[in-house]
Amino acid sequence: MTTLLLTLLTLPAHATVPDTFGIGPANIGLAGAVTARADDPFAAFYNPAGLGQIAHPTVSAGVIRGQAALMDFQGIVYDTDADGRLVDDDGAPDYGPVGTDYRVWDPDNPNRWYLDGNQFGMAFPLLDKWLRSQDLTVLSNLRFTFGLATYLPTQTTLRMQMQDPYMPYYVMYRNRNDRFTLHPALGIHAFRGLYIGAGAQMMFATSLQLQLSSFTTAESFPSDSEEGGDEVTVLVTSNIDDFQLNLGPAFSPTAGFLFKPGELVELDGAAGDILDHTALGVSYRHEWKTTTNADVLVYANGEVTFDDETLLLSSLLSEPISIELADLVSLYNPPTLNIGLKTGATLGAAKRDSVDLSVDIDQTKWSKFVETTPPYQEMAVEALTGASVTIRVGDDYGPPEFKDTWAFRVGASWDRCWTHCADQHAVAGQPKVGLASTVRLGYAYIPSPVPDQTGRTNYMDSDRNVLAGGAGLEIHNRGVGPVRLDVGAQRHALATRTVNKDPDTVSDTDGDGILDYPRGYPLEGRITSGGSIWMVSVGAELRFGAQPGQERRLSDHATPATLGVTAPAEPVEPVAEPLVPADEATGPETDAPEPDKIEEETP
Repeated sequence: MTTLLLTLLTLPAHATVPDTFGIGPANIGLAGAVTARADDPFAAFYNPAGLGQIAHPTVSAGVIRGQAALMDFQGIVYDTDADGRLVDDDGAPDYGPVGTDYRVWDPDNPNRWYLDGNQFGMAFPLLDKWLRSQDLTVLSNLRFTFGLATYLPTQTTLRMQMQDPYMPYYVMYRNRNDRFTLHPALGIHAFRGLYIGAGAQMMFATSLQLQLSSFTTAESFPSDSEEGGDEVTVLVTSNIDDFQLNLGPAFSPTAGFLFKPGELVELDGAAGDILDHTALGVSYRHEWKTTTNADVLVYANGEVTFDDETLLLSSLLSEPISIELADLVSLYNPPTLNIGLKTGATLGAAKRDSVDLSVDIDQTKWSKFVETTPPYQEMAVEALTGASVTIRVGDDYGPPEFKDTWAFRVGASWDRCWTHCADQHAVAGQPKVGLASTVRLGYAYIPSPVPDQTGRTNYMDSDRNVLAGGAGLEIHNRGVGPVRLDVGAQRHALATRTVNKDPDTVSDTDGDGILDYPRGYPLEGRITSGGSIWMVSVGAELRFGAQPGQERRLSDHATPATLGVTAPAEPVEPVAEPLVPADEATGPETDAPEPDKIEEETP
């Protein structure tokens, strides 16, 4: 049987920067434990229901930078000299290192970043004035807020790469940071304490047309089949003659729910304070898959020798090979369910400090992971000698068999009101500028969905421990609105993972007494993965028209107590008691002595 090995373009990418690292510096500093918080425009990604908490037009923008230090793979068998064989002239296996520098190649910028992008978010209440003008009780709490969150890579908007699953690579990190993503959503404050929301994830779907020219060589060896004889392998080196790429939008739905019991139940004391800080959030992001359709036309050249006869491949295949590939997966995010709980309390008699603790549990259906390589195809062609030649397109990699995972996240924040944090300025005539700060910490444990790679494929990954932290500074300006500056950072530590390969992966396929190593096989018989990634995000947020100190996650009905500050007492004008009844004092004449006479007659 003759095998034609044709390498086609694939677009491997699994998830995006928001899925892996987060979006928004405040959320990044909390390790993504924000499903029950979701109080900024990036709620469009985390939990669309959280947008309903935003009562004022809000704009956020920032940058993300990061570097990776992933372990390389040593002693991997592959065609190092590009001669179409996996052995050298002496029959020893070709092998070498496989690097893990996944940065975008740029000869003019050797110090480029692994992670380099911009983030932008906005949120705008809709129909707010009209809803407030309606004298209907059912509308008193209703609010619609439209939000948008996006991540845009700096170096490329859409990165297309070839990837062979037999060659080891970090499936979760290779090029997921080089994809533009857009998340529009609508959040609704339906009733007191109840928020719902829905949105979408948007990416590019691609279609391409390729025209390839190929030069063919062949080698033969004794067949291992019962029939015996010679087996011929046809090796094809292809050049791209024509390439056309078209882009189109692809969407996937999201939904969210948020419940805040403190808006429904009023309690006094510490219990009421904790209840005001408590929220339960649930969000769901549906399977997100963009596909590529390809029409490939292959012109074959060269010659093939079998059955003691040499033939030109162009005569063997008088017509070019036309291959139509439909719905190749170019990006895949599995369905994800996020459940979050947040609580906290106000500290101190002055109520200038508050702490919040949030916990998230995320289930990701990685068992639905879809292969990102071209489908396996075979075609039979009759040769001039009457023998049948089988042409194989792609490799039969088989399903990756990833497993579902449960991730755990926890985040804590400490907010400090330094000066003029409430809208007390209008009452007391104090300065219009105030100051508040926030310190954040976070941790996440994210197990790997990739099973032990004991076979021929080498999807490399490890369990992750994520340490996060950040800080924020909010400047209250009554004339414009609060401005917040935030920074968040994360370090992803991949646990060192060593897997022993199945010995049956190596065998003497041609019966010459020498072991034949498959492509991507580690000569040591085991393969190790691990390393780390760090990233930093810096951004700013402006809330137009918000009162100084008014927290963005509180409704318009928040009281000074729920704002976490003490409101100043209203000034009371003194009222003097009349010395005589009002009707006598207003008459034309009175016997009441004048004040100066009273003072003189007093002994």
